[in-house]
Amino acid sequence: MAVDANILIFERTKEELRAGKTLVTAVEAAQSAWNSILDSNVSSLITATILYFGGSATIKASPSC
Repeated sequence: MAVDANILIFERTKEELRAGKTLVTAVEAAQSAWNSILDSNVSSLITATILYFGGSATIKASPSC
């Protein structure tokens, strides 16, 4: 997840720089990527919750160490 977040912010910054904005302005504009990151994390939490409560014993089992 953290890698995806970094890539989203970095790519958004590159897009803004290509559009001719200054570095400071591009970094500020890249902050809008946080909406996508939050959406992705919430979706993952919802999926994990559904799998945990609706899944079989195989999904719920924790790995033995």
